[in-house]
Amino acid sequence: MDTMGPSLRDVIGGALTLNEDVLVALIQSSHPLALSFVTLALVGLSWIVGHCAVLFLNRVPPNRFALTACGLAASFVLGALIWVGSTWLVATVLPGNRNVPLWMVIPMTAFAFSPLVLSVAVVIPYVGSGIEAILNTWTLLALVLAVHAVFGVGIVEALLSALLGWGLTKLLPRLAAGRLNVAFGSAWSGVTSSGMQAQGEAAASEAVTRLGR
Repeated sequence: MDTMGPSLRDVIGGALTLNEDVLVALIQSSHPLALSFVTLALVGLSWIVGHCAVLFLNRVPPNRFALTACGLAASFVLGALIWVGSTWLVATVLPGNRNVPLWMVIPMTAFAFSPLVLSVAVVIPYVGSGIEAILNTWTLLALVLAVHAVFGVGIVEALLSALLGWGLTKLLPRLAAGRLNVAFGSAWSGVTSSGMQAQGEAAASEAVTRLGR
């Protein structure tokens, strides 16, 4: 790892291997926010490509494709930041925890969501949904590790904070009478319907069959 701080590869690799030292190094580096935003941009691109490929296989009209892609981008960014921000809020109000500044939500989000850099693989027919479930679970584990490292709490308390933070992202839109449903749409939720996913997998399978003829 570079003496000036971790690289993009270090951050992603650290998240995939659940190495909390990489997160600490990211926070203590000379450019934590810049590297975090670059990481989130790369992860977001992979996540969007993986989901938009399903739309492409379903021959979605260009206008709807562009609109859906923008919606996916907004959902990913807002969902990631709001979930980690809510987790930060929960962990902050719990008694005995460290006083962690709000800006640390950015590197925590980048670290926690780094496993989703492999989201492009969700387009693989038949196994895409399983891969997505694994990556989502890995993201939760990375977030728990991030809360554990940053707030200095136990794993159980970190998991509780992450789950309560997730619940908070679901509760607040309801308290706002549904007006914030779009803003609080989370990247954790499936953006495409199960029907569309199945149709996309069928289209991909058909394309592979044709290539083999």
